[in-house]
Amino acid sequence: MKKLSLIIAIAIIFTTLFSATVSSAKLGEKLGDVLNTDIKVYINNQQIPAYAVNNKMAVIMEDLDRYGFDVKYNNTTRELKAYRKIGKEFNPIKNIAGNTNKPGSVAFPYVYTDIITYADNKKIESFAINGQCVIYIDDLSEYGDFVWNDKTRLLYLNLNDKPEKYTPPYYTKENFFRLVTEKDGTQYLLHEPKIKNTWAKKYPVLVSLHAQGEGYNVFIYPEVILLSEGLVEGIISRINENPDYWESYVVLPVYYGWGPPPVKVKSIIDKIINNTAADPDRVYITGVSMGGIFTCDFLYAYPETVACVVPIAGFNSPSGAKIDKVLDIPIRLYHSSDDYTIPISNSRNLYKRLVDRGSKSIEFFELEGYGHYPFDYVYRETDAIDWMYKQNRAKR
Repeated sequence: MKKLSLIIAIAIIFTTLFSATVSSAKLGEKLGDVLNTDIKVYINNQQIPAYAVNNKMAVIMEDLDRYGFDVKYNNTTRELKAYRKIGKEFNPIKNIAGNTNKPGSVAFPYVYTDIITYADNKKIESFAINGQCVIYIDDLSEYGDFVWNDKTRLLYLNLNDKPEKYTPPYYTKENFFRLVTEKDGTQYLLHEPKIKNTWAKKYPVLVSLHAQGEGYNVFIYPEVILLSEGLVEGIISRINENPDYWESYVVLPVYYGWGPPPVKVKSIIDKIINNTAADPDRVYITGVSMGGIFTCDFLYAYPETVACVVPIAGFNSPSGAKIDKVLDIPIRLYHSSDDYTIPISNSRNLYKRLVDRGSKSIEFFELEGYGHYPFDYVYRETDAIDWMYKQNRAKR
């Protein structure tokens, strides 16, 4: 947490000093000033009111009762305790007002309180703001992982769902994803890294686009057999074996009908990159059948976003102007010669067009005997997954 505190201290640009020391202060005596800040704090993606105090971000202790904790006060001992309550439903504070004042300017004072505060049974520092007991959010570090996004000025505390430490195998198909539904109706399955100190490390983003008709399967996932199941199980096994290398954001957009349009996929990727510890230089797109077609569409629409693409049994050929923008991007095409749904000739022609135009970054793998369903073989038996995770946009 020392490094996190340093990062936030620099962001706040703290310029005031204590007006009194805690050891000599009297009840209600001013200790210093709360500063205006543009930093926002979230617990499990839910915003909580926060204050810039003494180089750190602080929250009202009683507010934690609405963010996965039970908060209890003993009037006899004047003790206020917060207990992590795993599984407790969040009831986040709504309509939190933004701060329009100049960051670093004085907002109001904070004062000494004789109330003793605890995180479970660990005594933690506290003070009072407007009659409410306030603690540093740093002191909740044992309950989860902090993510600081310097671009968006957002600080996230992602609470651990399990009290025990990471012990492989941690992930299964049943607990790997959660379903996200945005305000505009966009839906996707999302896996997020759950390793300590995620704020100090960047993680790849793997996007898998499903076949036509598979969108409905998300609501009974993981009982159904997804065409991308080999990819999901391959990633899970790799993360469990070596999380330091393989842990990543994994995204399965859900779309009904023909799609998803590249702009929809781009909005999901942008949100993840702008609000998490995702690495913008390691965005990998793969897709099967219809998903392979829209993998190509995304490549042509946003070539600057991807580190590589892997379309399987799906293709889309770009216009001449768009071809020149993708010549240096690593591409792997997989297609079976006996595919009568989307004939292999389409992938052959796409490969030839790019090679003739000068691409040295495209590879084409002609398979036999898999019809329109080589997906499981590609993800399980070839090095496609390993190859993707070696690609880095910044090193092209």
